[in-house]
Amino acid sequence: MYYEAFTELSTCRGLSDMGASGPIPWTAIDAYARRKGFAGDGFEYLVKMVRAMDDVFLRHLQDKREQEREEN
Repeated sequence: MYYEAFTELSTCRGLSDMGASGPIPWTAIDAYARRKGFAGDGFEYLVKMVRAMDDVFLRHLQDKREQEREEN
């Protein structure tokens, strides 16, 4: 359920001026939670889970960009 939320919310992330993916906006998580009925502790846990997956995803993208720069 949390991975599904992460994949859906990943479509809401913005891009920086340099084309790098940014984090999932809190407002998107809040809207998703309202739509899906998350409230109270359930909402807080959803935020923590999505943020944790997003942090790993963004680190992976950064590592990949750095590796590509080193190879070029």
